Amino acid sequence: ASAYRFSTLANIGEDRSLRDRLPEYEYTIPQIIAHPVLGIGMGASYRPYDSRLDWPGNNLQRFTHNAHLWLMMKTGLIGYMCMMWLSVVFLMRAFRYWRQIPNLELRGMVLGFAIIYVGVLFASFVNPILMEYYWTPVIGLMMGVSELAIRDTIAARTAQVDGSSIA
Repeated sequence: ASAYRFSTLANIGEDRSLRDRLPEYEYTIPQIIAHPVLGIGMGASYRPYDSRLDWPGNNLQRFTHNAHLWLMMKTGLIGYMCMMWLSVVFLMRAFRYWRQIPNLELRGMVLGFAIIYVGVLFASFVNPILMEYYWTPVIGLMMGVSELAIRDTIAARTAQVDGSSIA
């Protein structure tokens, strides 16, 4: 199944899921160009009703499958760059410090969360994981737990070097 999926990437006409995303791009890219700095706003519709994308009872005028384009369109390049800055800082810190975390469970969590987040960033090109209300808190918790483990490790090492360790 995976080999078939990758083979269809070369010929978009054969893959219905990729072909169905093209009309979304026809609407999102002009919106990004028209509103590059601050975007169109989080609650704004970015396109009219389109029978290729919508059907009675299911109006998706605020939805797109690409989270990167969604962020650029809704928050502008400023919002998107802030999100990418957060992502880069999180990944750099996680990959830099995970080996130094003495607690093996926390060490595994920090490394695992970083690897998962790399996958999330790639998957967000075809699935709006970064924008879905049920994934956003999970991503925030992954970043928060990782940062707490890293900061505790750095603080403990600093205390040992300074000789200010209470223990």
